[in-house]
Amino acid sequence: MGASCKIAFAVAAAAMFEAGCTHLTPTPSAPPNFAPDPTIDEAYVNRVEQVARLNGVIVYWVNPPLKHAP
Repeated sequence: MGASCKIAFAVAAAAMFEAGCTHLTPTPSAPPNFAPDPTIDEAYVNRVEQVARLNGVIVYWVNPPLKHAP
């Protein structure tokens, strides 16, 4: 590979890198349709745990179901 090819490759790589970095600014998104502070859906949790106990199953909630505002 000649010196001019190396320079051309370096210039092309720099141009692609620069073009890829021009759109890194975050764009605002639409706000979610639920309250920012959702609460755990206790009624659903209780129903699931009751059925689980009847069947001898222990439930560990990793991501408990949330109740969102309408």
